[in-house]
Amino acid sequence: VTCDECFAYTKPEELEAHKQAHERRRQQAAADAEFAQRLQEEEQRSAQAPPPAAPPAGSADTPYAEQVAQIEAMGFSREQALNALNSNNGNLQSALNSLLGA
Repeated sequence: VTCDECFAYTKPEELEAHKQAHERRRQQAAADAEFAQRLQEEEQRSAQAPPPAAPPAGSADTPYAEQVAQIEAMGFSREQALNALNSNNGNLQSALNSLLGA
């Protein structure tokens, strides 16, 4: 990869450092694209999965108890966790996305 700046360097070490910066940006762009693809695939899988069954009537457990615990461990309140899970049919990934503003 070359750019207009590549031709401005007169010292070989400056040009080499500039080329290394090009390579780091290329690698980061590739990693970002791979992450975005994996995230999209996971969201598609999560969207297709049925929500977990609610606990039986009279159970001491709340709906989505495990997911609530995971979200609370990330620093969100119980109310925030339950609201996000209820709004997203119990889908943990979607609930987290809504809490994080993604």
